[in-house]
Amino acid sequence: MCPDLSSSTVQLDLTEFVRASWYVQEQQIAPYQAAESLYCVAATYDLEGASVPFYWGTVISVYNQNNNGRVGGSPNFTPPDRITPLCARDDDAANGKLKVAPCFLPNFLTGPYWVIGLTSASDGTYTGAAIIGGNPSVELSDGCTTPEEDVGGLVGGGTGLWIFARDPVASPSIVADLKAQITRLGVATSRLMPVAQANCTYDGYFLKPRDDSPPPPMPPPAPPVSMGWGWGWGWLWDWTNGWHFGWGWSMGMH
Repeated sequence: MCPDLSSSTVQLDLTEFVRASWYVQEQQIAPYQAAESLYCVAATYDLEGASVPFYWGTVISVYNQNNNGRVGGSPNFTPPDRITPLCARDDDAANGKLKVAPCFLPNFLTGPYWVIGLTSASDGTYTGAAIIGGNPSVELSDGCTTPEEDVGGLVGGGTGLWIFARDPVASPSIVADLKAQITRLGVATSRLMPVAQANCTYDGYFLKPRDDSPPPPMPPPAPPVSMGWGWGWGWLWDWTNGWHFGWGWSMGMH
């Protein structure tokens, strides 16, 4: 039986978590990230005042970046325009629970993004993190993990497992510590794949410094997005059921 991690907690300092960029050391493939994209993978999180529809809590801008095919290969940015990031939302962030989706989507269309392991330096700053995209559901010989194929959710919700570090090439002890932490939770590590970080130049990436130097200029703000929804009811006709009473709703954006 796979573990239920929804009640597991990691005491997460969100300000420290977003202070500097993260570099992926190992990860599972996912519907949105194939093996050929596991080069120079970095993630930057920023509290830059982003907003999402129908939500008034803390929103964290998410910038995912990688090279395709090889170190120094064509860069890939999520989002491609570098202007409209993904948005993480506080879903009990103090206990490691976030939700992620494109910023224009409301919370009920997000995917889980849970911090389930952390390592820290002697001064309390984070050196590594383990992230999982929701409860593991695939049983393996060494535990359970998330699916690697699309499970029908939006933005790959319910998939993904990552080992992060602050340094591009992390100390092996940090990676080993994080893997030991998630193993104790019942999470399998056998499907994790190494991510090449040596000799990466991170050209065009949005990275936050790992020290106290001033941050680079922010990307321009996202253009405004509006959303709306509506519903209606009435008598409908079709050849199978004849006349019948029905209703429906729709949601759109521009």
